[in-house]
Amino acid sequence: MRFLSWLQRFLVGQARAYERPPRAPAIILAAFGTTHPEALGALENIEKRVVAAFPDYEVRLAFTSNHVRARWRERGLDPRYRANQPGVLDRYYQINNVLSELAYFQEHGARLILVQSLLMADGEEFRDLYGLIQSLKALDTGQRSLHPFPWLGLGPPALGLGEGDADTLDRAARALSSLGQLVANKEATVVLMAHGNERRDLTVFGALEQTLRGHYGAAIHIGLVEGEPGLEELKGAISQTTAPGGRLVLAPLMVVAGDHAKNDLAGDEDSWASELKRIGYNVEVNLAGLGSNNLWADLYVDSLRRVEREVSRDKAKEERLSAVA
Repeated sequence: MRFLSWLQRFLVGQARAYERPPRAPAIILAAFGTTHPEALGALENIEKRVVAAFPDYEVRLAFTSNHVRARWRERGLDPRYRANQPGVLDRYYQINNVLSELAYFQEHGARLILVQSLLMADGEEFRDLYGLIQSLKALDTGQRSLHPFPWLGLGPPALGLGEGDADTLDRAARALSSLGQLVANKEATVVLMAHGNERRDLTVFGALEQTLRGHYGAAIHIGLVEGEPGLEELKGAISQTTAPGGRLVLAPLMVVAGDHAKNDLAGDEDSWASELKRIGYNVEVNLAGLGSNNLWADLYVDSLRRVEREVSRDKAKEERLSAVA
């Protein structure tokens, strides 16, 4: 009996020695990405806010754009570029996509994983990400215990799904208060540039515009780089609220102030700023990505909290059923 007791303790000890240690839950921040080094700070600010809000999670950043990732890899092979950009973290030169980051986490065993989109709206980019996550969740492994991603959740874009909802749009409008107050105090007309999508009608931007006007006044306009309203439509709308010579403050309605903000919004030629100046307005440009705005960054933090509750609830339910079985 003494030998059998010893043998049992020995075998249990050996089994525990081979058990994988418990893994911290994980968060993947899925950004489109940017090739502009000075724009990276907006993404890093969001990441900093998420890390502070989820101290028990391992947090990693991913870029969804193939072009952006390839550009950073090219730069990583150029010693002169890296020497001239001391502020760029090494990780950007080997930045991964979302699937690679999911594989990284899965390699070390099942864990709760939250993917948070850093996009603005429910367009093509988000639908691609949504399709990926849904496909992984639907994998049929026969045995549930062998599922590579048993507890996986996806947080929506900042403006929510579809046309958005009143609560989400209200929070977004409040996050834009520093610009909105210029309108409320009659100091300027504000013009926001969103990216948009030519193949998907993103009516959520019109809904956000109406919400902003409800908070701050009529002299606030949102236009799209791709889709409508574009610059020509904006000119007519602006003329209804602002006389020639009036002050316009232009700003990107984008997480990072990258190529579109620098060239399409603020460039010297054929930009929104140059065209609005040409027709007589007093134009200023605020080139700051929304990721640098803590109130906007916290929209993603709040989204992660909601997704965490949903996935944790499903995980707890599954564990209770497993214990009963």
